Amino acid sequence: IVGVGSEDLWRRFCAAIERPDLEADPRFATNEARVRHREALDGLLAAVFATRPRAHWDQALRAHRVPGGPTA
Repeated sequence: IVGVGSEDLWRRFCAAIERPDLEADPRFATNEARVRHREALDGLLAAVFATRPRAHWDQALRAHRVPGGPTA
C-alpha cells in the first residue's frame, strides 16, 4: 500500500518508481485526477511494480520519503 495524497508525494512517488513521465500526464496531475483515472493508473503501476522485487520498491519508496509498505 502506498499513500500518495498530495502533489509533493506524487512527485516523489514518480521519482521512486522511475516514471517521471507520469508526473506530467494530465490524467494524474492532481489527486482528484488520479482518483478519476484510477483504473488506468492501477494498470500502469501494476506493470511498474511487476518489474522488480518488493524489497526494491520498499527501499525506493523509503529513499524518496513516500509512505507505504507491504500488505499481508
